[in-house]
Amino acid sequence: LPLFVGSETPSTRIQLTVIPTKIDPSKSKIVSINHRKMSQSVVIQAGKRVKVKVDCRDQFNNQVSSGENLQMFFDSDHPCSTSSQLIAPQKVGHHSLSIVVSETSQHITISPLSIEIIAGQPFTWRIRSNPIIAGEIIVVQLEGFDQFGNVCPINSMIGFVATCSDHQMELQTTTSMTVVEWRSKDHVKQSGLHHVVVTQETKMIAEGDVEVKPARAIAAQCLLSEIAEKVHSGQQIVLAN
Repeated sequence: LPLFVGSETPSTRIQLTVIPTKIDPSKSKIVSINHRKMSQSVVIQAGKRVKVKVDCRDQFNNQVSSGENLQMFFDSDHPCSTSSQLIAPQKVGHHSLSIVVSETSQHITISPLSIEIIAGQPFTWRIRSNPIIAGEIIVVQLEGFDQFGNVCPINSMIGFVATCSDHQMELQTTTSMTVVEWRSKDHVKQSGLHHVVVTQETKMIAEGDVEVKPARAIAAQCLLSEIAEKVHSGQQIVLAN
């Protein structure tokens, strides 16, 4: 900003630099999160680094460097950090992102902001199944979990193969986006533990055992339960010859 000293002709020229004042929260706003503009929904993977770009302004709308003047944190129980250190929560769901001016703890425009945290890529796989009675069909389900234990969506079932006791199982169509299900092609007649192996592109990713109980044992168990109930209630038990 040039300044002239003298009443008639310029005699001395002084160059002045006008610097912005403090950050005005009401005139400052979030520009982007992980390079996604704020006009788009913000979705971040659990535990990932978060890059927030903020346009800071003073009360006269001059641009201000944020530097260490802003603090950012997810939810109320997360420690404050700068943008270069901000890490997304590990739990899937909607979380609150707050950006405040360090000196006054005032929120900038649209802060706090709701952020959706989603699961990352499958880190581990688990098989689940229930014990069955001999003569029934074995049903097994596969779930994937990220490194924080969140259930992952399974975008494609291509390449998944399940075998039970070396017999290939039939892939089932389900409405779940997080579970892959298989069923044995035939009714299983042999009791005991049946080993299930799931592979993806020929690589084993999970294995487990399914218990098949003998049919007679189930019937005996039901009879013993019935006898115990009668004894408990004081009913007479009649044994046939």
